[in-house]
Amino acid sequence: MAQKKGWLYRWTMGRDDNPDFTLEDLPGNRWQVFKDVLFNRFGALVKINLLMLLFALPAIVWYFLTLSARATSGVFINYTVNFGFGYPFVQDIPYVGQLYNLQQQLWFSLIMVPLLMIASIGLAGGFHAIKMLVWGEGIAVGNTFFKGIKSNIVPFLWSTLFVGLALTLVQYNISAYGLFTGPQFLGVMSLVSSIIFFVLLVFMVVFIYTQAATYKISLWGLIKNSFLFAIGLLFHNIFFVGITALPIILILIGGPQLGLFIMLFYALIGISMTILIWTLYSHYVFDKFLNDKIEGAIKDRGIYRRNREEIERKRKEAQERRKKAANTRFVNPKKRKRSIDEGKSITPLATTFSREDLKKLAQERKELESEHDLTEDNTDDITTNENI
Repeated sequence: MAQKKGWLYRWTMGRDDNPDFTLEDLPGNRWQVFKDVLFNRFGALVKINLLMLLFALPAIVWYFLTLSARATSGVFINYTVNFGFGYPFVQDIPYVGQLYNLQQQLWFSLIMVPLLMIASIGLAGGFHAIKMLVWGEGIAVGNTFFKGIKSNIVPFLWSTLFVGLALTLVQYNISAYGLFTGPQFLGVMSLVSSIIFFVLLVFMVVFIYTQAATYKISLWGLIKNSFLFAIGLLFHNIFFVGITALPIILILIGGPQLGLFIMLFYALIGISMTILIWTLYSHYVFDKFLNDKIEGAIKDRGIYRRNREEIERKRKEAQERRKKAANTRFVNPKKRKRSIDEGKSITPLATTFSREDLKKLAQERKELESEHDLTEDNTDDITTNENI
């Protein structure tokens, strides 16, 4: 009797009773690749997500500390009116309060930049490991993760430095809108430009990290290609970035209970899910615009494309099956021909017989002929149905 494996073995090594793998099971498009990775490598995605969270932990802690500090500043310092009795009179208290908050936010953002660079070390391993899953390669999560860090740490650090400083600049410009004392038209134009640049920067992040994990390319090449993809594929970017940003939007519009559930989702698999969607989308873009220009690049990695000969062979096999099914005779199990040993029979005459015996023999013969005619009628009905 085979020994029953525990849940830890099944979670790490998989089930032993899975059916044999065939070419028909290979994913034929990127949507099938997404389903294959999500359902068949769910445990690997969870492990990758937890490893990335370890490197992102300092940035997460600092983010919540800044939220707490801002809330405390708003409670104990009143920036809407004069400080009151016992304090010197200060002109334009609301303006002073906004200026203080802006300076505080700037320092918080600048400190966040190196913490994001630490988090990008985990992203280097996570993007590499999920890229290998998308390509259909077998991975050992820990080994593949740290191998990705070793090979991609430099471009990820430089890219995160650029992204962090750009986000700090945009955030500062948007927050300073209330302090602008010049013409209102210029202030509005500056605000709108900052918002547009922020959106483009988010789109660029998708391609910066996926390119850094896939190609050996300079920082300027990463920025230039990502900017072109960000503005050239605007509607595609809105769709895919919107999908991955949907949980964050739900946190903003939902209550605390929904927010807690979404945070648990991100802690379990949310970051890996986002990277998986970004990787599949980016590889579609790379196959369309980059890989034909790069020597040695392989298109449609992880996707099984059937050639014309195979498609024609499958079509002929299906056609033969249809013809075979059409030529199969239908046999009604409720109607069948009688055997010669079934039904009525004729009683043999004795050596000495009378007129009554002859009458009985004639009657049995009529019954036998009637039964034979009824059987022939049933057989004709079955043949007619088969022809139809």
